[in-house]
Amino acid sequence: MAEPQTSINYDFPSIHENQELLYESYTSSQDSAIRVEISDVEKSGEYFLTGILRRCNQQVLKPYWRLLLFIGWRPFARDRVLHPSSCKCWNVLYPLLITCLLVFSYAYDILVCVSAPVLESTVYDPQSGSLANATTPFRKNLCHNMFSIVIMPSCLHFLAFLYGFWYIRTQENEQIYALIEQVFLQANSKARGSVTQATVIKSLRFILFCGAVWTFAALGINVLYVRAFGFANVTIATNRNELLTASLLVIDLVGSTIQHLINTAIVVNFTVQCEVIIYYMRIIGTRMQEKSSELRTIMNDILRVKQSISRLNGPIANMTSLSIFYFSLRFIIGLCLLILNDDRRLVVWSYWSTYCLIWFVIMVCPLFQAARVNATCDMYKQEGHEVKVFGYLSSTQVELDSFLLFITSAKLKVKLFCMPIKKSYICGVFIIGLLSLAILLLTKVIKPVDTLFF
Repeated sequence: MAEPQTSINYDFPSIHENQELLYESYTSSQDSAIRVEISDVEKSGEYFLTGILRRCNQQVLKPYWRLLLFIGWRPFARDRVLHPSSCKCWNVLYPLLITCLLVFSYAYDILVCVSAPVLESTVYDPQSGSLANATTPFRKNLCHNMFSIVIMPSCLHFLAFLYGFWYIRTQENEQIYALIEQVFLQANSKARGSVTQATVIKSLRFILFCGAVWTFAALGINVLYVRAFGFANVTIATNRNELLTASLLVIDLVGSTIQHLINTAIVVNFTVQCEVIIYYMRIIGTRMQEKSSELRTIMNDILRVKQSISRLNGPIANMTSLSIFYFSLRFIIGLCLLILNDDRRLVVWSYWSTYCLIWFVIMVCPLFQAARVNATCDMYKQEGHEVKVFGYLSSTQVELDSFLLFITSAKLKVKLFCMPIKKSYICGVFIIGLLSLAILLLTKVIKPVDTLFF
């Protein structure tokens, strides 16, 4: 007689139920008043590996992440394991909102020129020595050269924004994070020449601070513009509807803020990577001078530097080159309007001088950093020749020859506009530019108005 078979039902939750339970536990832990934070313990003044990387993220990378998050180049809740549906929706809507604000800001500049009350602006009359109602020279130049002064810079800026969004948002731009963490680990808490963790943090935070200062200066110059040319030249005529006029002006200010933050993000990204590569090369040079590492290890580090420079010369360099062209155009526009200015009021001269200075500074910074990297790489190539002459530890002559061949054949050049940047090139371009400007002024090809200097 067969025994009755008993079936045992194991009531395991499904995969979907497991995901829901995991998400509920995760959200409850996030909403809990007790916050648990896991970190490494300090032993004898030395941090563990994860503790060092955590310090790097908190003091260096997080401010940069917030900047990318604000301009829509970094998704929300990216570091979380589970993404709430609201974050997924907001990651789609927020970039669209940023894009709309940028397009509105570009269009607002054109509409201001078209609809502003041109004949009601005040200028200085040199004959009577007082202010009179007339068409300002700035308004003349702006409306007659709208393509070169308004439309072309806006198109260049929007292309740089789309390029940065595609690269940093979709490609995730992991190279800057990996490069900073790698150098931060090698520059340990103890002094290694002139490179320590404290110096790396100070330098990178100083770059972020300079970017914030430039952004506030670029926004603050709008106040000087209103003082120089009047409030009517920054608003759109809306049939005396003050509420609509104020609303459009506020939206334009938000769009202008995003524009300047995009410029800051592009320059900071390139400048930070250049600065980190310089520190990396200094660490390698210090180890070569101290002879504390084998040639094989040094060659491996130089290969990593070469790979970092190659990645830097890719989309990041193209995006930075496009932005430098945009900055140069802004600087040339301000310089031309400064030379052609016939309004002798001090506030007008101050505005155009400050305008040129602001765009000149942000234009030069990436070029200067690229030249510093190339100069540092050339200097350590020279040290490779010294290693060949004086020897290195117990390395044989064949190993020294191989090291010299490797370090001289390595192409360690940061490029902008598809060409390596050197300090001599930058000085030569500026000298030629100043001489050309002086010749054009002296030969009356550029005819400035009757001022104190011409």
